[in-house]
Amino acid sequence: MFKYLLIGIFCLVSGFSIILYRFGFKEVGTRFDLIKWIFNPYIFSALFLAFLSRFSFYFFFKYYKTNVSMLVSTLSIPTTLILCYLFFGETLTIKEIIATLLIIIGVGLLV
Repeated sequence: MFKYLLIGIFCLVSGFSIILYRFGFKEVGTRFDLIKWIFNPYIFSALFLAFLSRFSFYFFFKYYKTNVSMLVSTLSIPTTLILCYLFFGETLTIKEIIATLLIIIGVGLLV
């Protein structure tokens, strides 16, 4: 049961990291300014969540073989697509929806 919870946590943390980066980039712009980036709460939080995401990824190795762990980590892609749709109103094409479903089904077959 814990290994499924770990997958969910990884996906959400990874997805929200991307969402926070995007909010941060809207505020400070994409031009690199270290001081603005470090002190921007969105970017700082995104970096923290990215670290947590990577840290939780290493726990996959405890429950899955290495090749399966790498594939399980791809679930962060559909999660990010869905979160971008929900938070930014980005449109999802039929190809993206089908690809998302295929990734979820493929990983589901392995887990």
